[in-house]
Parts: sequence; C-alpha cells; structure tokens
Amino acid sequence: NSDWSKFYAPGPEIQNYLKRTVAKYGLQKHVQLRSRVMETVWDDNTGRWRIKVNIDGNIQEDMADILVDATGFLNKWRWPNIPGLHDFEGKLVHSANWDESYNLEGKKVAVLGNGSSGIQIVNAIQPKVASLTTYIRNPTWITMNFAGHKAKDGKNFEYSAAEKTLFRDDPTAHFAYRKDLEATMNGGFFMWYTGHPLQQQIEEACLNGMRSSLKDRPDLVHKLIPTFHPGCRRLTPCDGYLESLQQPNTKICFSQIDRITKQGIQTAETEEEFDLIVCATGFDTSYVPSWKLVGLSGATLEERWRVNPDAFFGVQVDTMPNYFMFSGPNSPIAHGSLHAQFAWTCDYILRWVDKIATQDIKSITPKTESVIDYNEYTQEYLKQTVWADNCRSWYKNGKESGVVSGPYAGSVLHFKDSLEAIDAEHFDIVHRSKNRFKWLGNGLSIRDENGSGDFAWYMEM
Repeated sequence: NSDWSKFYAPGPEIQNYLKRTVAKYGLQKHVQLRSRVMETVWDDNTGRWRIKVNIDGNIQEDMADILVDATGFLNKWRWPNIPGLHDFEGKLVHSANWDESYNLEGKKVAVLGNGSSGIQIVNAIQPKVASLTTYIRNPTWITMNFAGHKAKDGKNFEYSAAEKTLFRDDPTAHFAYRKDLEATMNGGFFMWYTGHPLQQQIEEACLNGMRSSLKDRPDLVHKLIPTFHPGCRRLTPCDGYLESLQQPNTKICFSQIDRITKQGIQTAETEEEFDLIVCATGFDTSYVPSWKLVGLSGATLEERWRVNPDAFFGVQVDTMPNYFMFSGPNSPIAHGSLHAQFAWTCDYILRWVDKIATQDIKSITPKTESVIDYNEYTQEYLKQTVWADNCRSWYKNGKESGVVSGPYAGSVLHFKDSLEAIDAEHFDIVHRSKNRFKWLGNGLSIRDENGSGDFAWYMEM
C-alpha cells in the first residue's frame, strides 16, 4: 500500500485497507458474515467434514472435502479468574472487546495486566482520565519499536506527500523500500537465539532504555525490569509508557488482587473504588478451536491439547484428516513477516488441495510417528532460545516453564524452506478408488488437446 499515513499505521486505517482489498478483488461473494461455526465432524464413510453453522440464529448444515482453520492464534479473549469480577457495578471491559462509546474523561480507571495491550492502553488513556491504577503481576521488557532503526528517531512518523508520491509513481523504489523492511523483520530471528550477539545487543539496549526512562524512580527499576531475557514474553514496545507510569494521576499496584467488589478492587493492603475496570488479561492460548471439532475415531483437540498443544509444522494434526491451520502450535508468530508466513502456509495448503482434487484422494492425515518426531525436534531446538526462559508467557500456554507451544523452531525462512520440502511419506493417504492410479485417466495430457496441442510447450529460448 503506497498510501499509509504513518510508518506504524493505526488500526482503523489498516481495517479500511483490508476492506478496500476485499472490494478490489471481489472477495465479498466468498465470505459469509454473521456466522458462527458450531461443529465440524469428520465423516470417514464419505471422506468429508460435516459442518453446522449458526447464521443469524438459524442452524445450517454443510459439507466440505477440506477444512481450513484460519481463525488465528489470538482469537478467544477471556476474563480473568478473579472472585467477584462480574459483581462490579461500574463499567467492565476487556481490551479485546473495547467500547469506543465510553467517555474516559474524569474517570477513575483500573487496568489489569501489563502485556502488550495493557501497556498500550495505559499509555493511551493516562492523559484523559482523572486517576489510573495499573495492576501488575509480573515485570516485562519495554523494548524499542519494531524496525525502529528504520523509523525517524526510532519513533512513529507521518509519511510526507513527497514520499507517498514516490511510492505511487516509482514501483521499483516502493518495492525496494518494502523489501528492506521485510528483510529487517525476518532478520530479527537472531535476537531470540540465546547468547547470539544480536540477542545480547538487544538486551543491553532494552536495559539501558528502561533504566534511563526510570531514572527518577529508582524504586521501580527492580520491580519493572525482568530477570529473563527480552522475548521470553511477547515483546512490548510502547513510546511513553514508562513515563506515563510516573505521572501524578497514575499509581502502580504490585499486590495480588483478592477480589473485585461492587465498587472496585480489593487487595490485602487496600480497597480502591473505580468507575472503569479494564481487563487486559489476554486470550485462551490453548489453540483449541471455539467450536466442536471431531476427527478420526472421535478424536478431539480439546482433549489432546488440554496441556500442551502440538502440530505438524503448525499446519496439520494427526487424527484430523484434510484439516489445515494458519498459525497453529509452533508457527513463526514471534518474528518475521506474518503476512509472508500466511502466504507460504496458503501455498502449502493449496498444493495439498490440488493433489486431493486431481488424484482422487479421499483423505490425507499426518502420520502420528512423524508428528511425534517433529515435535521432539522442535522442543529440543527451542531450549536454545529466549522463549524457553522461566517466565509466564502465552508462548508456553500461560505456564512459566516447560513446553514452548507458540513460536516456530527456526527462522521464518527456515519455515518456508521446510514447508516446500515436506513430502507425502509423512502422511497416511487414502484414495477413493481401489486402484490408487485411476486418476491417471485416459493417458493424455491436457496439453495434447486431442492431437492439436503444442507438443513442445516445455521448450524455452
């Protein structure tokens, strides 16, 4: 897009761009809105998925040869498990279900959580509210902005009219700019490799930056700066956040919340009244779909992924025939271009779609032994990364240590190479015909054109 207003484009602008793209390519006709999938059950007799969907309150049934889960890895927000939460008589919101109509001016506000959403919310609303108390359970790294060295003074900036004109009128220059940014993001993998010079450089820069921002509040240094490496939890850049914590209308509470009362929040030390409580407390990161999903012999991911989600290259799961995911367990979600890995995953899925459609295949399912071997490799590799540090993170499904189920075990380019190298030996393939080569048909190529085709189409100058 050559018309972004800023280096870090705001959310509404990104949404409008997506809407324009949908309209440009006529994708509306392929999208059914106001629909909630209720269940998808594999029917091994027909080799198809039986689907139930709630569309505007009406349950409709459908069938599919192939099921693709493109719901994403952060799609089910959840309330915190705090006694009395819904007894609160003021305004209660979750960061993922924000109420744009609520007037913050003059309000007494509590923000629970200091992950990426909590940090951005505190920074954004602090100048507007009468008082703000942020409840922090764990320290977290406040980092420099992503690709910040490509921004002006490391911060967001507006593109000039001249820059936008250059991007629109000179595709070569625009492509070079885009490629440079993409390479910057993809090359960031090495900051997650424990002990790598880039990892050490990033940690030193984060440490110095936080100490500098907290120079007037040395009492906060040991409470806000973690002992684990940057990246163990999701990186959280936010210009001005540490400064907002030091404003006269802001308080930080490190005490555990005992309960939510009708008027506010009670800890062991005190009870404070609020007009608004913001729960920036995250998502269900179990990867379990929000609908009933049943595969071979009644297998469910709800049972399988109860403790540690796993998959085959983040895209497929044994016991789930003809089932594909975008950004499943251990996908490259922590570094690199998400759009690129979505495209590569799509290419991989379409290769299988083509094979299933043209070779009379009923089902393809990853072999259990291949999935086990792959995940053993994955967990052994991830021990070398900062994601395996001791910190409570959704990269570990909310646990402090143990299996790392979020990021991919390698660079984003390694992910691309691996998807392109995966072959059929890792799959159980069931054909619809007794003879697996029936798909060869009448022995002619479509290029033969019944005797009138270009019989040397493969030759090039």
